[in-house]
Amino acid sequence: MLRAACEQGKRWLNSGVNFGKIAVNASALQLQRSDFVSQLVEITQQTGFPTSQLEIEITESFLLRNQQHAFATLGQLRELGIDISLDDFGTGYSSLSYLKGLPINKLKIDRSFINDVPSQADSNAIVQAIIAMAQALDLVVVAEGVEDQQQVEFLTEHGCQFGQGYVFSKPIDPLDFARLISNNK
Repeated sequence: MLRAACEQGKRWLNSGVNFGKIAVNASALQLQRSDFVSQLVEITQQTGFPTSQLEIEITESFLLRNQQHAFATLGQLRELGIDISLDDFGTGYSSLSYLKGLPINKLKIDRSFINDVPSQADSNAIVQAIIAMAQALDLVVVAEGVEDQQQVEFLTEHGCQFGQGYVFSKPIDPLDFARLISNNK
């Protein structure tokens, strides 16, 4: 998946498509491999895709397995200029203490918290707290599973910078994405 994403990103760059970053999910199993970082470097060198335009999405389960290894791996990725995003935040069983000093740039609020916003007070309170905590840690906040305009308004009002979901776009293939980006310049 990483190689395919880097190859696609390089094609877009060569075509003049300005897309920002490509985010790739990395499983806890992949990240636990001792050669993960070296393989990633090899792929980016072979494809010619700049690491500065790559974002790796991790889940809390990766952090739970071996925190020392996790921090070391993420630190190496950050040194390469790769952004790190904590995906599906709030669905794991870990303590918030691991967020302290974690070399991540972005926190993605899991859709299970977004589903009932803004109609349920407890969901609103949880989402507001997550956004406030992420902002205090100087992290970019992304809400996953945003489905309607009321959710967009609530999230924007409370400082969430980005959202993903059908209210913005259905999933699209690489060619349609390039067209969409080119048309929105």
